[in-house]
Amino acid sequence: MKKIEHIVIDNLLTGFSNNLSKCAYKVPFQDSNDGLWYKTEDFIEPCVGFNLFAFYLDEEHKLQTKFSYINFPENIMGVQLEYPKKIYSIEENREILCNELENYNDVYQVVVERIKQLCRNLTITIGENVHRTKVKISSTALKDIEGSHFIKVNNCIIK
Repeated sequence: MKKIEHIVIDNLLTGFSNNLSKCAYKVPFQDSNDGLWYKTEDFIEPCVGFNLFAFYLDEEHKLQTKFSYINFPENIMGVQLEYPKKIYSIEENREILCNELENYNDVYQVVVERIKQLCRNLTITIGENVHRTKVKISSTALKDIEGSHFIKVNNCIIK
């Protein structure tokens, strides 16, 4: 089994926004591994998040995509976008639907629509089972995952 370097996973971008004026950086700290100084961001509204996802076949041979990549890092297939549906504002003492927020409309929705234009849903055939996923994939990315661990080990046909 090929070991996945944690440096790759640790250095992935975890979120993005189009308005850094809504970010207050916390006190700088020095990293004990590389000796460099960093600041932790603290946005006043949620940013669009990135998270890795992995494929997993459960006991019933159902394809799972909402599975922690930490358990099977060799099955990492890509990144997913995340954005909460609602948040609680302490200042306003109320729940806020996130579709009312700037980052949702100006960033998240724009990125999602662009991905939909460029990609299609991934279909994976494993044995006689055809799995039509909600995973969006481009033709370039489809070629990239052909040699991945999960695809090879499970003799998948992908399209």
